[in-house]
Order: sequence, then structure tokens, then C-alpha cells
Amino acid sequence: MKAALVLVDLQNDFIHPDYLLGQLNFTAVYPELLSNIRACVTSFRRRHYEPTQTPLPSRHLTRPEGDKYRDVPMNSEHLAGSHHGSRPFCTPGSRGAHFHPEMQELVRPTDTVITKTYYSAFTGTTLHESLQSLDIDTVFFGGVTATTCVRATATDAFFHGYDVRVIKSAVSASSPIATSSALSTMKTHYGQVLHHRDLDDALFDAALPILYYVNGSIPSWRVQLLLAEKAIAYNPRRLHVMTDPKETRLPAFAAINPRCKTPTLVDVDGTVVIESLAILQYLETYYPTSFTPAAHNKTAYTTCIKRGQESENLHNACEGLGHLFLDEYSEYERVIEESLDGTMEELGFWEGYLRDHAYVAGDEFTLADCAFWPVVGYLVHRGLDLDGAEWVGLSAYVDRINARPAESEAKPVGWSRKGKVRLVYGSCSRVEYVSAAD
Repeated sequence: MKAALVLVDLQNDFIHPDYLLGQLNFTAVYPELLSNIRACVTSFRRRHYEPTQTPLPSRHLTRPEGDKYRDVPMNSEHLAGSHHGSRPFCTPGSRGAHFHPEMQELVRPTDTVITKTYYSAFTGTTLHESLQSLDIDTVFFGGVTATTCVRATATDAFFHGYDVRVIKSAVSASSPIATSSALSTMKTHYGQVLHHRDLDDALFDAALPILYYVNGSIPSWRVQLLLAEKAIAYNPRRLHVMTDPKETRLPAFAAINPRCKTPTLVDVDGTVVIESLAILQYLETYYPTSFTPAAHNKTAYTTCIKRGQESENLHNACEGLGHLFLDEYSEYERVIEESLDGTMEELGFWEGYLRDHAYVAGDEFTLADCAFWPVVGYLVHRGLDLDGAEWVGLSAYVDRINARPAESEAKPVGWSRKGKVRLVYGSCSRVEYVSAAD
């Protein structure tokens, strides 16, 4: 299978609450849509499939020959057309025609962006030619609305000969009933319907290495960042540890890693590597591109390997902060305070390193950053406040890492907003989730 992800109509007019559909309150029926689409993009990025997005600025296909197509309904006159209502959508040059800000963050220069003027993204565009040039045979769909543009595009994809997969948690319409009806029609006639949580199984490729990971885990994040930086396609296998029993304790995984810990890498030749820092070194040794300075540059080389190991000091110091997320957190006040004091003291070392250099081992991104960044990224997500003159080096570092495309791919799914606590020097407190707008 050679797959592509096609995302339909992710502009402000369709999915931003302040624009056309939002003003009609349509956007209230899909509050989780953007988060689910982000998860879909991450699944495809990790296999180095590139998404195609379709912004909006002979209409019928000819029915192909063969039993597969004989009794399947093609797009109606309506679905083969375009929007002609009194409220024009995505007027060229308007803010409504721009991608929603959260979706714009996902777009990379290598992505294909198709401008369409009909409901179907295949009509009057180069979408089919673009997919053919990449030898795509299977197309996954997300976006809005399920009743018109997504359905029309999925229908035409079927008649163009593609295997169609519609991601039900990544599409929506004006109401849950309308969405359900459109999904039922597409499942009956045009292809499969699946949840975005099933994408990893649907996209599994036996020719790629497998990474077993826990979402939001610092050790897992380290490995995912290096995989992204090296552009290594892989099969992500997410394990859940908030279940009973933990999925890391199930016999199938214990047979792979008897320590029942993530991350665990299984290479294509069957080699199993455990422990995050060991996996980083394995990937650095056996996969290009190198993120370790050459050994003949003794100062740069030793600084890199030292900083990578030093990152464990911060990792260990902040472990006690995990008690903040327990319902009975107040019982661990002393442990939390000691952990916070140790974390802030340890961050002082890294602030000193980063005031002199762009990255932790110098002015170039190295393996040491893969080891260190997820610890800081975790703390920032949990509410670490780096505002103020005492943290100018770390604050600039956070911005610098977040600007790297690999971090967008590696970042834990669902971590587009801060978590439940605010961490400041010398004190800590539980606070409610900030709003999505924050």
C-alpha cells in the first residue's frame, strides 16, 4: 500500500468559530476535530507520507468499466457542483480563505496544497495527477464537511480507482446526525471508515522498524525526536499505561522487552534495543545523518556526549513533580517541593550553557539536544514559567526547538496546550487547564 492523507477545507471560514460556519454555530459540533486531524498528520509524518490539503478559492467523471463500479452511485448534480449560496465561502484574499492557525502550523513546504473551486477536490485540479506521480493507491480522508466536500472528493477518489479510507474522527458536518449519515453512505459505497486511533494498524509496514512508545513519556519523546531529525520512517506502536493492566505489562510486549518499559525499538532485522539513551546511540551508529560531532574534534565531541548524559540529572530531579497530577497530591507536598527545588537548581546549569550557545552542546543541534529537550518540553507543557531575565537562554532555546519541523512530528499527540500545573521558582500550585485559545 502507498498511502496519502487528503485533508479537505481546513480554512477559517469552515472551522474557526469566528468565521462563517462558526457564526452559524456549526463549529460547535466538532470541538475535537483539530486535535484529531493533528494526530492523523503525525501518523503519516512518522512514515514520511506527506499530506495533501485542499483550500477552497466535464464536472462528472465517466463511470469506469467493471463490476466494482456498475451499481455504485456517482456524485449527484449537487455534489458535482460548487457553493452558490448567498454567503460565499473563502473569498480569495480574505482571512476566511486562510488555513486555520492550528492547521497552518502543520503545513510543510513538501506538502501538496491544491486549490479547488468545486466540492470535489478532483474536479478541475491536479490532485489526481499529484497522487499518480507519487504512485498512491490508497487515500485517507479528513476535513469538512462530511456531507459535501469530503463526500464528493471521496466519491471521485473511488471512481478514479483509489482505495478509499475515511477517518471518521477527523471529519464532521453541520450535526452529528448529518456526519453519521454521510459516513454510512461512504462506507456502503466507496470504502472503509476508521477511527484515527486505528491509523497505526492501517498503515503498518513490515519493511520499517517498530517503536513501542508511551505518549508524553520523556524517554519515548527523545527517540521520536531523533527519528524525525534523521527522517527515519517507522511504525509507531503506542502503549497505554493508565489502563489495568498496563499495556506495557501484557505478555506480548513482555516477550519483546522483559523489563516492560518504553521506548523499545525493534529494527527491521529483529534487533531489539531498549533504554532511550541506548536507542539514541544505536540510531546514531546505524542510520545517517550524524548528530554527533566528529571524534577528532575532541572538545565538541566530549561536550556532546557529556550533555547527553547530564540530561538525566534534570530528568531525575523533576520526577517528583509527577505527584502533582494525583488526586491526593497534597499528601506529597514535601516530595513535590524538594523536586521543584532540585529542578530549578538543575535548570540553572542549563541556562548557563544556553546563554553562550544556541544549543546545549554548541551552536548546532546534536544528539545531546535529543536527550535534553524532551525534559524541558515536558516541564514547559506542565506549566514551567520561563519568562524573566533569569531564563533568557532557556526561553530562546524553547522557541528555537519548537521551530524545528522534527519537533512538530515528535511532539506528544494532544500537547498543543499546557497542562494542569504552573511551576514557578520556589513554589508550585495546581491550576485548571488553560483554554485552547491560550
